[in-house]
Amino acid sequence: MKRTEQIDHLKSEHFDLLVIGGGITGVGIALDAQSRGLKTALIEMHDFASGTSSKSTKLIHGGLRYLKQMEFGLVSEVGKERAIVHHIAPHLVHPDKMLLPLVRGGNYGKWLTSIGLKIYDWLANVKGLDRRRMLNRKETAAAEPLLRTDILEGGGLYAEYRTDDSRMVVSIAKTAQRYGAMVMNYVSASAFRYENDRIVGVHAKDENTGEAFDVNATCVVNATGPWVDDVRKKDQKVEGRRLHLTKGVHLVVLKDKLPLTQTIYFDNADGRMIFAVPRGESVYLGTTDTDYLGEKDSPEVTMEDVKYILQACNDMFPNAHLTVDDVDSSWAGLRPLIHEDGKKPSELSRKDEIFYSESGLISIAGGKLTGYRKMAERVVDKVASKVGKPIGKCITDTIQVDGGDFKSYEAVQAFVEELKLRYSKFLSSSAEAEYLVHNYGTDAEVILQKASESKKDPALALVLAETDYAIENEMVMSSLDFFERRTGRLNFRIRSIGSIRENVTKLMAKKLKWTKERLVRENYLLDQALLRVRSFTLPK
Repeated sequence: MKRTEQIDHLKSEHFDLLVIGGGITGVGIALDAQSRGLKTALIEMHDFASGTSSKSTKLIHGGLRYLKQMEFGLVSEVGKERAIVHHIAPHLVHPDKMLLPLVRGGNYGKWLTSIGLKIYDWLANVKGLDRRRMLNRKETAAAEPLLRTDILEGGGLYAEYRTDDSRMVVSIAKTAQRYGAMVMNYVSASAFRYENDRIVGVHAKDENTGEAFDVNATCVVNATGPWVDDVRKKDQKVEGRRLHLTKGVHLVVLKDKLPLTQTIYFDNADGRMIFAVPRGESVYLGTTDTDYLGEKDSPEVTMEDVKYILQACNDMFPNAHLTVDDVDSSWAGLRPLIHEDGKKPSELSRKDEIFYSESGLISIAGGKLTGYRKMAERVVDKVASKVGKPIGKCITDTIQVDGGDFKSYEAVQAFVEELKLRYSKFLSSSAEAEYLVHNYGTDAEVILQKASESKKDPALALVLAETDYAIENEMVMSSLDFFERRTGRLNFRIRSIGSIRENVTKLMAKKLKWTKERLVRENYLLDQALLRVRSFTLPK
């Protein structure tokens, strides 16, 4: 609601650091830099988390399979980061026991799994009840009755965390802004500005109005994920190390179709591993890992992708009988990995890498959602040496993410129950209260209080209060910002959109001063998205 004022601020200020890219890496860098004393701005050409950072497997996990690739350092770092991220964002990062079925001819034998999970716990500093527990065949089948039993030999139960990746990005962006960073979506960098062959900022464009302006900064960081090499090319020819994009697809089915009791990480016949993750009334399944050379803005879910995942699930859960018609929603994301000659997509390292140019541009690619904080720390350490400004050590391990002011995860759950009792008129179930708290943390009560001031039907009042909050506090600029990235409805509650879309878009049109043409356009784009997540392309 203060966009004009913020654009003016971008124009007039000189920043120590300008970050290009509003995914998890970019917002993590912005928070780290600003909290350590660097005057920081961030611009994102679309919405926050509109690329890879809203299309992951939505897990804060150490990456058990990376042990097989002997990447002990990566497993240790991201494994330890799980506990830190859970602590600073307890409403967004939820403990999730993961079951690894051990099957005849599978990737993991019982003895190696036992040793591997023990090493995994040791590297990640896992303690107490969260440590791995090995199960025999009978115990594994009892833990998940849907599992195929004819090839089952046992299982391993170990601790990971589930999250909402796009909510994590938005919440960290809000935290960075709270610390004083200037964070803007729908602002693109069209070209770099130079003085004496050194980058001193960018020529920018407000994608909402078309206005062009300059942003001045001592140092510029390129954290654009799949677009990293495209941005590097705006500065100089890309030589040597470069990106290797792979596509990951996930499918969503209703829990009625696959009533799992917990998250399962299981073998596929081709040697890859597949996740099946319960979330609310749904279960999401994935992922694929294939080379990608298409348009970065719109990776598609193909019928081949869908059949691959469904076949894997039907093999492991033979009574599910999942078909294409059971797919409620889907998403496809791109992994910006570092190219290594001769390696298949699933063999490529998930380590991050920093690139430097002679003009001073710093670019970062690779990495995992779980390791965003350490990636940011490494980048800001490099930035500090370039801006010549003394800064303190990284403190983001102690900064509570926006909405996350809880002493423990138990306090989060207690808050869910408290809100359910106090606002029972608006919260028909624990699931609805849990959704609000897990999305907005302590600010869930702000939304409920707003709803309680309305004379409308309680369910409609709550949706409109949530819309109002997202516009006022989370830079929502379009219908998809709200339905896809702020609320997750497009993927996990798609059936609820039809009954509320008219009221939501009318409120957005009023508050954001849309023209009639803009409202028509927004409804068209929402229609296209609703089709996209349920329509699958055939091989060309």
